[in-house]
Amino acid sequence: MIYRLCCFPVEIKSKYYPWALVVLFTLFFGPQLDLFIGIAVGYCHIYGVLNRLMIGTSKAKAWESKFPFKNYAQNPGMKELV
Repeated sequence: MIYRLCCFPVEIKSKYYPWALVVLFTLFFGPQLDLFIGIAVGYCHIYGVLNRLMIGTSKAKAWESKFPFKNYAQNPGMKELV
């Protein structure tokens, strides 16, 4: 897939698009760590590295019954995701 880069007459393949945006924003605003962290998290998501951080439903329900999360779990504004 090919994307156009903002207002510029340049077409970029989708796998290079995040890097092109980082280069563009770095030129305008200087280097920013959050852009590189965002790309790193995106690659971790695509390659399944973030799946190691996921917890099961039983563990989540156990955590909801303990101290810091107990107050939030009882809040009627919080919705159950499962």
